[in-house]
Amino acid sequence: MIKKSTLLLLLIGAGCALAFAEEQAVVPTGLVKLEDARYPVALLVPETYSVKQAYPLLVAIPSEGASPEDALAPWQSFTKRRSLIVLAPSNLRPEDLPTAMDAWILKIMQEVTERYKIDKHSIYLVGEGGGAHYAAYLAVQHPEAFSSVALIGAAWKGRYGELIRMKKHPSEQLPFLLYAPADQPGLAEALTEEAYAFERKGYPVTVSQVGSAPELLKVDFRKQLFESLEAKSRDWRDFREAHSKSLREQVRAGVKEFFTV
Repeated sequence: MIKKSTLLLLLIGAGCALAFAEEQAVVPTGLVKLEDARYPVALLVPETYSVKQAYPLLVAIPSEGASPEDALAPWQSFTKRRSLIVLAPSNLRPEDLPTAMDAWILKIMQEVTERYKIDKHSIYLVGEGGGAHYAAYLAVQHPEAFSSVALIGAAWKGRYGELIRMKKHPSEQLPFLLYAPADQPGLAEALTEEAYAFERKGYPVTVSQVGSAPELLKVDFRKQLFESLEAKSRDWRDFREAHSKSLREQVRAGVKEFFTV
């Protein structure tokens, strides 16, 4: 019969071996194409990737007609300065209900989080051009999948507008960052009008006028965009925790008052 002390040592040894194996596991880094995806998908993974660190995940929805590699290109310089993983799926441009595309993207995200070590509190969604409207729709429909959202050049008005159902509870809402490029006259005013409807429902929305299209490709803009996503996500998480705590305290106070009457 194996003694308890011997069994304990065996279990510890097995655990250490498993941890060592996980550390030594080789995963693709750099520009990675997911060959087993149904449609083209590309990833940017830090060359220094390590399982000892949890990484932010940024999901970049390409403009209609653009490739996943096109969506990754503006982020390549920035990812050399900051450790994060960027995922770019194809924009399938569904003509009717986009639910099949929704399910496909969420499935790809799940596979990436299983393959790489992702910080679950730092999953960001960015849509640009024709991809911004779909990203706006996706974030409202699936707030549980993201931490914050940035939309460049468009927002909720568009092909899927009638499918969007705003949520009422903070736990089902996300912060949105809307960017109006300077070379699109009138867009800032239009986005501000759209934002107002969401703000009335409790969504935190920020609208900013930014430079023209070439300037949006620069690393300084990408840095500012990513840091804003981080900050808004952190602030909203703190707010939701405080809101949840306040509700629990109100319930406790109500129960106490009920039984003391």
